[in-house]
Amino acid sequence: MTKEPGKPIGLNLSKLAKRKAPPVLKKLNDLFSQLDRKQSHESLRPSQIEALDLLDIQLTESDIVLKLGTGAGKTVVGLVYAEYMRRKYLGEPVVYVCPTNQLVDQVLQTAVNLGIPAEEFSPAGLPYVALEGRAVLVCNYDHTFNGKTVFLTRNIRPSAYILDDVHAGIERVRSAYTAVPPAEALKKIKDLFREGCSKIEEGLWRGIAARSQRIFWSSR
Repeated sequence: MTKEPGKPIGLNLSKLAKRKAPPVLKKLNDLFSQLDRKQSHESLRPSQIEALDLLDIQLTESDIVLKLGTGAGKTVVGLVYAEYMRRKYLGEPVVYVCPTNQLVDQVLQTAVNLGIPAEEFSPAGLPYVALEGRAVLVCNYDHTFNGKTVFLTRNIRPSAYILDDVHAGIERVRSAYTAVPPAEALKKIKDLFREGCSKIEEGLWRGIAARSQRIFWSSR
């Protein structure tokens, strides 16, 4: 490299910090057609096409519930949606949550077959690739819903959560935020709150008082 005497060499390092974003398509079915899929996922089933079409209408909405029958291929639908959100919100993680580690492994393998980058928590350390938004993070409910989750301790805000088998996962979430004290302590807690709570909601309190080993909570 040559330069004129007395003049400093200017270096432009801005290009090193720029990450080229994959194209974000308007329709989820179009995104599926452009994935580098293996032969095991050459095409979508009619139920999957319909599900993705319905999700297209609600891409700007939150708290979406999608119900598919057993064996209808909801994992593929969830992963395509996750990949769309990952591309749309560059640099932000997208989390695909499963109730068991076995299902985590199945989702990871499906992601490989679809050509979608995915990563999981491992004993080797945190899944930094996924946390940086360069892959879909696949984990179980226990990793997501607890008081010391990495999302809370490191102030990480995922752009989207896909909750798979939520009917099974809800019990994992409930147990994570439920305290079960010894029976003797539970009796003292009930005695402490009985007078005030029974005046406010007598019927609800009768149901609470009848439970011997479950801590109670109210939607109020």
